[in-house]
Amino acid sequence: MALFNYKQYMDIYKELFDGEKMSKAKDLEAKYEMARKEKDLLQVRLLAEQRNRELIHTRYLSGQKDQALLAAKYAAALKDKSLLNAKYKAEVQQKALTDANFKTAKREQELKTVNERFTYNRKLNKIYSALTIALFLAAAFLYYAFKQRSNALKQKQRLHNLELEQINQSHRMSVLSAMLEGQEQERTRLARDLHDGLGGLLSGVKIELSALQEPGTSLPRQTIVHKTMHHLDSAVDELRRIARSMMPEVLIKYGLGEAIKEYCNGLKKSGVPVSCQVYNYQNNMSHGRQVTLYRIAQELVNNAVKHASASQILVQLQQRDNQLFLVVEDDGKGFDTTHLQSLKGAGLANIQSRVEMLNGTLEIESAPGTGAAFDIECVVK
Repeated sequence: MALFNYKQYMDIYKELFDGEKMSKAKDLEAKYEMARKEKDLLQVRLLAEQRNRELIHTRYLSGQKDQALLAAKYAAALKDKSLLNAKYKAEVQQKALTDANFKTAKREQELKTVNERFTYNRKLNKIYSALTIALFLAAAFLYYAFKQRSNALKQKQRLHNLELEQINQSHRMSVLSAMLEGQEQERTRLARDLHDGLGGLLSGVKIELSALQEPGTSLPRQTIVHKTMHHLDSAVDELRRIARSMMPEVLIKYGLGEAIKEYCNGLKKSGVPVSCQVYNYQNNMSHGRQVTLYRIAQELVNNAVKHASASQILVQLQQRDNQLFLVVEDDGKGFDTTHLQSLKGAGLANIQSRVEMLNGTLEIESAPGTGAAFDIECVVK
């Protein structure tokens, strides 16, 4: 293939080389014809010049006479020529002076332009310097304003945190106050129950037993002892009721669900229209949290009995996975939830503080004449 390509290359090269030689030959032939014609033309001119020389020679002989006149004219022409040369030199000098003046003016114009440009650049440099200083001052002002704003925001944040701390402190104080108030109310109720219930019964037993020592008593001793035993049974029942109210034994043994059931059943036996429902309670909550929920249920039911004038009270305890729900509803006279702050003295502050101890939520739904519903939700721990 390489040999074939080389042969093709040689063929094409020969064709191009032969064509170029033919072209050069034609060019040379044309140049030869042109040179031959020029030679003939030169020979014709040479013959014409020879004839002119002969004619000039003949004229020269006749022109010797005019040579003197021509010499005079030539001298005059020389003078005119020298004068023209002087004028030409003067014109040349004038032109050189004009060129020099033009170059000087041009140089002055260039210098003026350079000075103007230098002045303009200096003004620009001043403007740039002023702008740089202005930008630097603006940046410094912005940085100062930013620092001031940042400090103000930090100060505001500190004040806000301090206010939050004060609010939390006051909230903790109110919660502690509510807890102390609840404990004080509990102690007051316990003291009242002991004084009015158990104290009265024991005083009656004492009076009855002291009658046995009197010699003139009309009642037989067996009757007095029987009545005294009856009063002692009542005193024991009252003591058990107070003990159950303080810490029900069933709560310790069987948990919150059974304790609420027993509490509601005891109220129902005493004539309070209360019903209890317990769903899926698994009794896997710590004892302290169970006691707190039991106290909340007690407080809500007592409020319904004392303040709501309800014909039906519902206590519902329900557990779903790790969430516990306690609901206490009544169909009593209800209240306006927008005035909850004024109702804190009715035990709601104590209930709210106990719910917060459980890290739970308390929702209250009520309106005048429509009853009330208290929904408590907390995590089982």
